[in-house]
Amino acid sequence: MPDRHTLHIIVPFYNPDPGWEKLICEKFHELAAALPNADIKFTLVNDGSTSGYDEKKLDSLISSIPALTITGYEKNKGKGYAIRYGLKDAVADYFIYTDVDFPYTLQSMVSVYNDLLDNADIVAGIRETDYYEKLPMKRVFISKLVKYLIKHLLHTEITDTQCGLKGFNNKGRKIFLQTTLNGFLFDMEFVKLASANRNIILKPRIVCPKHDISFSHMNYKILIRETFNFVRLILFK
Repeated sequence: MPDRHTLHIIVPFYNPDPGWEKLICEKFHELAAALPNADIKFTLVNDGSTSGYDEKKLDSLISSIPALTITGYEKNKGKGYAIRYGLKDAVADYFIYTDVDFPYTLQSMVSVYNDLLDNADIVAGIRETDYYEKLPMKRVFISKLVKYLIKHLLHTEITDTQCGLKGFNNKGRKIFLQTTLNGFLFDMEFVKLASANRNIILKPRIVCPKHDISFSHMNYKILIRETFNFVRLILFK
């Protein structure tokens, strides 16, 4: 019989869309069925939500998922902060983080987990070219520009650092907890730190977004803030 391992899924959320709690339950049971030799835990991190989050929904989740932890804080701090918050007390053999709308296919998550079993320390999801055909034009331009800058300034083979599906073992967990950025570029910081560590096996894994994925528009204030964070990553980290 194959060895059993513990897989901890970290899911941050902020003002989630209606029905999010049903989707969490659905994905938990799908993963449990797809990975029968894994003991799956979920940690949900409420990143200061002001809507879409109430006791009735929590009761529904708790009754449906036995290995569930719900944590959080009152003021919105950003996705990077939320994942570190959920990760700091999590105990498992392997960890995966993703978004509350589970934008990637079940098989993508299974592939990330299997790469971890196959001795990768960190698995970074990367998206195929046709993914960008679904993006609004502004986001296509930003994404391609960021990938170009990453390739030439950060000197890492993984240029699609912003894919929101990554997995790691406890060696990778230690590196993730060294990140400091709270906003969207925490992913880039993570990949940069991992790429600089010669003792870490960092593996890219092509992942597939769901066909019905929806894309939000990026606020200009966030874009300006993340531009400053990018400069910080290049010059000071």
